[in-house]
Amino acid sequence: LEECLVAAKESDHWNSPLGDTPAGKARGRGIASAYWMNGGGKSTCDLMMQDDGTVMMNEGSADIGGTRTSIAMQAAEVLGIPVEDFHPSIPDTDSIGFTGVTGGSRTTYTTGLAAYNAAQKLVDELKERVAELWETETDKVDFSDGIFSANGDSIGIQELAGKLDPTGGPATSTASVNLAEAGNAYSVQICDLEVDLATGKTDVIRYTAVQDVGKAV
Repeated sequence: LEECLVAAKESDHWNSPLGDTPAGKARGRGIASAYWMNGGGKSTCDLMMQDDGTVMMNEGSADIGGTRTSIAMQAAEVLGIPVEDFHPSIPDTDSIGFTGVTGGSRTTYTTGLAAYNAAQKLVDELKERVAELWETETDKVDFSDGIFSANGDSIGIQELAGKLDPTGGPATSTASVNLAEAGNAYSVQICDLEVDLATGKTDVIRYTAVQDVGKAV
């Protein structure tokens, strides 16, 4: 909250005059602060790597405002592949592990972490497949930015996807989480109003919102 208040105090809006008030009207400036408690709870995500290097993603949170994309982005970053190569879907409740209520304060955070963990598990699974293909030990296989490497050899994760059949077929992973609530989110709002003294009609003539968004995804 302190950072939001400082940003509001230093904003052009707060440091600008209200301007001339037209005859028969009154102007004023107000400031308010707010917070919201971000949620946690249970979420599940499944990942399935296809032969063509794309990834099927099943997650249990209904899409509100593009959360399929924001959740896929978190898994894609771990795997080092373009999010455009993800195919997210939301199956019915018989086809995915338990996932709690969908809400703006928990979905990207909680279901996103399930996707992140599932991607980490998929990397671990693929390290074992690479070790089998290259006849080496799993702990000698490194992974960084979408590339597996060991003993001077390297292969991209999407190229590897087409070579998995001899090692047991497609690679899959699943992860579930049950999180405590995250930290609160804060905001500060500055609003300039103009009121017609005869009719009471009120107009917003300037508005500034300062949001604590955390790490934007």
